[in-house]
Amino acid sequence: MLLTPTMAYADDRQLVTQVANEALAVARAGGSPSRFRSLLQRYSAYQGVAMFALGRYRKQLPESKRDRYVGLALNFVASTFARNSKSFAGERFVATSAGDGTVRGKIQFANGQSANVDWRVRGGKIIDVNIQGVWLTLQLRDQFTGVLGRNNGDFDALFKYLQTGRA
Repeated sequence: MLLTPTMAYADDRQLVTQVANEALAVARAGGSPSRFRSLLQRYSAYQGVAMFALGRYRKQLPESKRDRYVGLALNFVASTFARNSKSFAGERFVATSAGDGTVRGKIQFANGQSANVDWRVRGGKIIDVNIQGVWLTLQLRDQFTGVLGRNNGDFDALFKYLQTGRA
């Protein structure tokens, strides 16, 4: 049985295990961006993550462009997961510890190897993931603020980057 966000999770460990194993199934099936987008919409605090990724530029985002930005950021992350899905298409995720909003675990691969993955959870939603030492939200913030910095804070340049991968 698949759990849905409206069902109560016993704890963060149960939520993360569910989400991780669904993401692995999507990755093993070829990593469709639309399926990753659906997972992100259901289980992550993607709006908050998108706003965090703007760093010091967050207050400069015109309210009239916020929804467009959040949608583009969501698509960007989903496409990034899809492009890299072969590298994390493991057999299953096993949580090894949980506490203070962090769940630590491993993706187990068919060849017997594993990869460490840490998850941050707040309010029943995933707010960050660390795959082999790289926190997603910090990586996004570096990328997005870098584009904005090189383009004098021009959000249209960021939107172009989010759509094409080029500023």
